Amino acid sequence: MSKRILEMSMTRLDKVFRDVACAHLKEFVPGNKCPDQYVADLGQTPLSFNRRPADEAPRDIAPVILILESPHVEEYCDRDDPVPANGETGEGIRNCLWMALGLLRGANLSRRPLILANAIQYQCSLGGYSMPGITTRFHRDSVFVRMWNRSPRTARNNFSARLVQYVGSHQPFSQDEPEGYVVINACTRGDKVSKLKRQLRMMVEDVVLDELGHKSHIRVEHPCSWARSAVSLGRLRPWRYVAAT
Repeated sequence: MSKRILEMSMTRLDKVFRDVACAHLKEFVPGNKCPDQYVADLGQTPLSFNRRPADEAPRDIAPVILILESPHVEEYCDRDDPVPANGETGEGIRNCLWMALGLLRGANLSRRPLILANAIQYQCSLGGYSMPGITTRFHRDSVFVRMWNRSPRTARNNFSARLVQYVGSHQPFSQDEPEGYVVINACTRGDKVSKLKRQLRMMVEDVVLDELGHKSHIRVEHPCSWARSAVSLGRLRPWRYVAAT
């Protein structure tokens, strides 16, 4: 076989591989984003979700914005209508959000709209129900980091814009502003085996600080672990932000 024929054969084979790989990915990776949602007004006991688009949250009341890093398979139970914080994550929020809010003293949170926002609204884990072996530890961290850092930093800019939109003209919570908006960073740190140079939650917190001029009011572990922490520790575990060097 001549070199030219071999090169033509490899070109065709390369195209076949790419076509098959793309078709395979489409079977288990939804290409549609998981939109942020306004899910509740605080003060309910017990807390329940009434899911609505985030832009339907009342603008005259400062919100509580709970940030997650990215959706996974449970958020795509309905592939055509994904929702944030489904499954165990949603249960953790409904059952234990009061414990997370208890880490912030002096805030008046009654009737506040609760907005759930993913830093990246696409499924970085690349998981799917038809591929049960694909868990978050395989792809999520590396895909998240590549999207977050890829020029022109579209993922970061998109998150920044949404954050500013939800905050609106309200002032942040402080002791002098007890009815100000509240930001909760509940992103995961990322899997230990992925050997991240910077934890996912730290990367997200960098943007919160840069965009809003202050750190998140509450920095706490991911809601999927809230129930376990509540049972084993009787409290949720806050984490400390360390500025990038």
